Amino acid sequence: MGKEIETKVRVDDEAAFVAAIDRLGATYRGAWSETDIFFDHPEQRLIEQDMALRMRLDVPLDEAARQGDHSPRLTCKGPREVGDLKVRVEHEVEVPDVSGMRDILHWMNYFEVFCYQKIRRRWNLDGSEITLDQVPLVGQFAEVEAADEQTVHSIIEQLGRQQAETLTESYVHLLYEKLGKMKPGRCVYADGRVSSLTDYLETLSE
Repeated sequence: MGKEIETKVRVDDEAAFVAAIDRLGATYRGAWSETDIFFDHPEQRLIEQDMALRMRLDVPLDEAARQGDHSPRLTCKGPREVGDLKVRVEHEVEVPDVSGMRDILHWMNYFEVFCYQKIRRRWNLDGSEITLDQVPLVGQFAEVEAADEQTVHSIIEQLGRQQAETLTESYVHLLYEKLGKMKPGRCVYADGRVSSLTDYLETLSE
């Protein structure tokens, strides 16, 4: 068990932001296409408690990413704590058998309710992580995650983003707002297409 401590800011000038990361001396770790699949009980027990159960599938897009770990992972996130950063308890495990894990979750009455894809680039900085995410329909964002809130604020300041609006909402929340209202059963692809979640899940069984 650990704690997720992070914030995100909108990025309008990608080149300037990447240059700011480079000036900090952060180490580039690669680019991935990430698909996040969210599960919930038919009575929406998790979302009503501000919790999330997510399976993440990564596809490395460059050589740097292929050098790292891109195993599927199952993550359970607790309710967000009150504050200006996104802070919540997080449990995460690798999933060597995606189909088997889906069967277990279905048996426990947790089913896929939503999924989306994004393109993520990742840097490490003294044990902290900076990511640059291209999220379909809602734009480009940077996330800073560190071991404590002070470090998150410090990195944001060093990146010259201290005046930028920080967001504690998840990408799922932003996508729900963009789509008009929460409608389970959809998948948002990296290119902005929105389709039935069932269609995407069929690709996992092929």
